[in-house]
Amino acid sequence: MRAARNPPVETMFHAIQLYIVKLLFRRLTDDVVTKQGLDFHDRMVTAVIAGKSRDAIHEMRAHLTLGLALFGPNLDRNLDLVARDALKRLTSRTVTIEDVLQLVGARPGVRLGEGAVR
Repeated sequence: MRAARNPPVETMFHAIQLYIVKLLFRRLTDDVVTKQGLDFHDRMVTAVIAGKSRDAIHEMRAHLTLGLALFGPNLDRNLDLVARDALKRLTSRTVTIEDVLQLVGARPGVRLGEGAVR
């Protein structure tokens, strides 16, 4: 989050970092969530770059409700169990590099590890 060059944003991110990692494990267990979540991210970034703050806010609000819509009552499932399930899936003998790239949301135009759109 140093790319934000905004100390309050960095502080906030560090405070919720563990929670975010656990949520990412939940995402790794469901391809529908991955696809829909990444679509929201793309629209948010596009709106921010275009200077359309209202559109970015709208997309963020919709994104935050995605978990409720997709997981319903299972949203509060213990994230440690979700993480274990995701790790089992990632470490199975049948996982290929293509599977891993799909799980992390690798798409053309995105540099892995940097989150920067080309």
